[in-house]
Amino acid sequence: MQRQPDSFRRFHLAAGCAFLAAGLFVLFYRGPGWRFTRGTLGDLFVVGFLYHLLSLFWRGSATARAGAIALLAVGIELAQWARLFTSRPSDPLVIVTGSTFDVGDLLAYAIGLALAVMFEQGWRRYATTRARGVR
Repeated sequence: MQRQPDSFRRFHLAAGCAFLAAGLFVLFYRGPGWRFTRGTLGDLFVVGFLYHLLSLFWRGSATARAGAIALLAVGIELAQWARLFTSRPSDPLVIVTGSTFDVGDLLAYAIGLALAVMFEQGWRRYATTRARGVR
């Protein structure tokens, strides 16, 4: 018999899918301001997606999970600064990680992680009050 996911995992699955959908929209958007949208909002949504993806497998504190994703994101930016990802722009690694260091990316990462953690905190408050029967 297959086990049903608990509410923690269902929340992170839904939130991760929302961040992924927003990221895919940004990836394919070509309207006004598309360069800003792709470069900045894409980074914001990708860390939110990664946070919720990690949360499906690791139930550590929100701070620890956000810290792990922040380390990954900053590490990628530092690798870009060190020009470790400067091969052809069509290489899959360059497509996934990017190749240009930008301080604005660090800000987008911070905002994306803050949003993901705030969504989780809001969900926890909602789930706690609902479990108590408070409306």
